[in-house]
Amino acid sequence: MIVTEYGNEKYKIIIEGLTTEGKGLTLRITGGDSPHVGAVAMAVPSLNAATGEKTCDVSILTGPGHKDRLLAEKVADMVCRQTGEIVSATAGVHIDGASKEDLKLLCDNTIEAARLFLRRYLQ
Repeated sequence: MIVTEYGNEKYKIIIEGLTTEGKGLTLRITGGDSPHVGAVAMAVPSLNAATGEKTCDVSILTGPGHKDRLLAEKVADMVCRQTGEIVSATAGVHIDGASKEDLKLLCDNTIEAARLFLRRYLQ
């Protein structure tokens, strides 16, 4: 398991990644006041039919009332594109009464935690 963290206090994001030696990755993204399961995204490597560019197809399941899908989708797509592997990402990040600034910081910290994960995984 690879564990990366980015941010401080309620803005800390933790990504725990289980690897299968090149056959797929499972990521758990948590943080904030109340870690939970809010959304799951699965990214599958594919090719753009028009350009031949490597891309990923992403499917998402979202719990009622949860916006965690944005984090799960972004991280799953990012890691899939960089690794060429199927990636599932489960996200649950929550801060009570979060402002737009809080949400932006959580999103930014999630991307940075994913970059740290990729650095360690791709070493």
